[in-house]
Amino acid sequence: MEDKLNLIRQIFESPAFRDQTKEEQQVVVNQIISTGEVSAKEVEYLYARMNTSWLEKLPYDLFLRFVLDSGLKGKDVINLCNSSSVLNDYCNRGLELQDGTVVDQYLFRLLLQRDRPGIPYEDFLPYGEVGENSEDPRTTYKEVVIDRIDDHGKLVWLLHDLSEISWDFSSDYISNTGINYPEHLENLLYRHHPEEYDLLEGLTIDSSQTIFTTNDLYLIRNFYYLMHAIVDEVVRLEHSGKTVKGIDFLYKWQETRNPSDIIDHIIKNNINLDLILDRIRENHGTINVGHNILQPILNVLPDNKSIIEIMKNYDKVYRDILNACRPRDYQELKLMIFEKLSNIVKGYSADLMNNGDEDNENLDLVSDNLNEIIHDLENGDYDYVIDYIIQIHYDILLGKLKVTDPL
Repeated sequence: MEDKLNLIRQIFESPAFRDQTKEEQQVVVNQIISTGEVSAKEVEYLYARMNTSWLEKLPYDLFLRFVLDSGLKGKDVINLCNSSSVLNDYCNRGLELQDGTVVDQYLFRLLLQRDRPGIPYEDFLPYGEVGENSEDPRTTYKEVVIDRIDDHGKLVWLLHDLSEISWDFSSDYISNTGINYPEHLENLLYRHHPEEYDLLEGLTIDSSQTIFTTNDLYLIRNFYYLMHAIVDEVVRLEHSGKTVKGIDFLYKWQETRNPSDIIDHIIKNNINLDLILDRIRENHGTINVGHNILQPILNVLPDNKSIIEIMKNYDKVYRDILNACRPRDYQELKLMIFEKLSNIVKGYSADLMNNGDEDNENLDLVSDNLNEIIHDLENGDYDYVIDYIIQIHYDILLGKLKVTDPL
């Protein structure tokens, strides 16, 4: 196979092939593919690599601009750099500042800022090392953006483990309310409720930078529970009318958890929102979400039009409010998440130690597991996972992710 690939490379790199028009080159490419000896994907890849030769003619600053604006990421960047000695030199080239200082591998520093915005380059280095023993930006980029594909898996494992422990033993040994596994990013980061992780619960509105008030922040961070109440009332109302639309809608809501689904259903079925909200105000003590969560929301409810607008544009409104929140600094966010995770794990561990049955081998295993998590947290083994959580937050602020996206 490698011999056939080398032959194709020789064809594509030959002067005769390069002198052909794009149309003529494509005919040759199709002929090679039609032989079936090499997959179409491999042939197209080799042809695409050959077509990067025009980049070698670009000035260095325009090459940087092309890579950053093109959206190339991860392995595609590395493959581009490896496609020729000229481009590899561009990729590894440093930038000399006015004072004579050279910023090594400038492109990869820019890529780290683009793909991991707001996170200082030094925080990617092993154990915070700087100087001659630290990794170069290119190696760091490969490690952070390409090799660290297990950050999401480690986070999922940790959250599943903690949620399972909290619910399995909450009734007998753990005084804290069981924490749900976060189905959506909102549950993981922002939803202020004892059954949610709310890892960024310390975020506060910077009133000097926004028209939003503290009540606005409280409303949006607990708006999900108002949505639950609306869904409950819609289902009750439609069920009493002997229809199944409400039940169907309940299943859809349980699947998507998207507030815009609610307003779409209300508008499509001509449901009286005033009636729904009046029923919620009358019955808030008995509906599923509970008096303690819904009462403060009812106290600051805007007019119905505002509710509709928020529901229609839930992710955008949420993002606007989050962009008015502080802190934004990476180190402050890192400390906030670290302390919240540590408090959750240490709380469970203390409860099991104080309330557990010494003869229960299963509890011993769980306790050992929690102690191992505490050790790994304090030893920095979860720093990359915390970095991944912060990146999710930054991506939400930039509009790359939505709070209603699944974890």
